[in-house]
Amino acid sequence: MCVRRLTVLVIAVAHRRWPYAAPMTTEPLMFDHVVDGMFNKNLGKRLSTKARDELKAAGLDLSRPLRPAYPLTAYFAFLEIAGRDLFPGKKTPEQMYELGLCLLDGYLDTLMGKAIVNFAKLLGPARAIRRSERTWRQGNNFTEVTVVEHSDSKFELRFNRVGPYPEHTQGALMAALRINEELAVQVELTDRTPPGAVYVVSWVKK
Repeated sequence: MCVRRLTVLVIAVAHRRWPYAAPMTTEPLMFDHVVDGMFNKNLGKRLSTKARDELKAAGLDLSRPLRPAYPLTAYFAFLEIAGRDLFPGKKTPEQMYELGLCLLDGYLDTLMGKAIVNFAKLLGPARAIRRSERTWRQGNNFTEVTVVEHSDSKFELRFNRVGPYPEHTQGALMAALRINEELAVQVELTDRTPPGAVYVVSWVKK
């Protein structure tokens, strides 16, 4: 599929979801396709019955249709439950990083995720990073990203808000860049001052 046609697909998918994606609120929200990708498409079969019950009590019933969006605080509460269940030997920040690495796997099984990831592959890592804010805002109503380009293979990404565990975004960035299998990727968390975070991403050919 050519870049132009895939661009049209991404825009069409985004517009189809727009009635859900922009509720009139200033509360930070994660949209349903991100929650679906993580908890239904990716983690669903791996979670214990105990964890699924805890998720239900926390507001995420995986046996029922999802809401259009979930508060960012609730999303991280869900992640904490999943992290304790799936990575019991790790500390919470490490669990969040591992779940960030998992995010893309489930997201690829959603219509939005397939469109965005395929488009990113066609663009290549540098061009995809330059479009970071547009891409991340497909999944929530709050992300702003300032991109500072140090070279064609080294960028600084300044996120305005990442939730209580910036390691989750660090893992997600790593997973996103790893779709280019010929690259050795590094993602450094260089500033974790709440509510945002700063990451330096770089890569070299293997």
